[in-house]
Amino acid sequence: MSSFFSRPPEDIVFVSLGMVVLDERHLPDGTVLCDSPGGYQGVNFNERTFVYTTPPLQPTPANLVGSPLLRSSALHLLASPQQLEEFVLQLLQLRTAEGISARPLLVWEPSHVSCSSGDLAAHMRAASLVDVYSPNHMEFLATCDPSGALPLTNLDGEKITAHTLRLLDSGVGLQGRGAVVIRCGEHGSVVVTRSYPARWFPAFYDGASTKVVDATGARNAFLGALAVRFSEVADLTEAAVAGSVAASFAIEQVGLPRITFLDGKEAWNGTQFSSRLEEYRAMIRV
Repeated sequence: MSSFFSRPPEDIVFVSLGMVVLDERHLPDGTVLCDSPGGYQGVNFNERTFVYTTPPLQPTPANLVGSPLLRSSALHLLASPQQLEEFVLQLLQLRTAEGISARPLLVWEPSHVSCSSGDLAAHMRAASLVDVYSPNHMEFLATCDPSGALPLTNLDGEKITAHTLRLLDSGVGLQGRGAVVIRCGEHGSVVVTRSYPARWFPAFYDGASTKVVDATGARNAFLGALAVRFSEVADLTEAAVAGSVAASFAIEQVGLPRITFLDGKEAWNGTQFSSRLEEYRAMIRV
């Protein structure tokens, strides 16, 4: 992971076409302390509290024209089902026009405003175009279950798994070979394909850990690492492990991890990624 920043532009492997929200942190007297990506509060930072002061930016594949980013081997798309269908077609056309024949790994995070029971058919149709379909568990249940989403602290793993199998039956990915990855906050994630039985990966930190400071950015860190690793080795276990570890660094502070070097190797908050990767492997016995 740490070698990413040393790569030449033409070797960039991952692009996120997602949304950024700046959350102002205030001192008691009202003075702005800092701007940081966010907009959440609550015990687990799972309650959206931000208000848009300008229209949200929506990056599209057209923004990649003329950039080495268009050649990335993995892309994360935050979009509604209708937008996703447009983006995938546009992306593949732009790559073909540039002589890029390889199909990239596509990870779709459905926008939360498009996650309701009335959107299920559209989700099923759009999910057939991507390699990984990844809502969080509340968005997923709101889409698949007429009873609506469950609170973060009341997770029904059996219900989530049952709905993932239903979605897989409809066909996720080309020829039905795609993966469903449901992100469940402090409960970790569940990964499943038609040939990969549902497996739960716990979060590196449990909900009571004092190391958890701000969960903002955990989903992007998880999906980014998962996408890059999956595009490299085509192994869902390896991809989920990488995503879980990357997310653990994102939640240890407000903003970005502190980067230092230990024995000439990059470390985040004093810990090397490879060291935590091995710690997590031991924790889940992989």
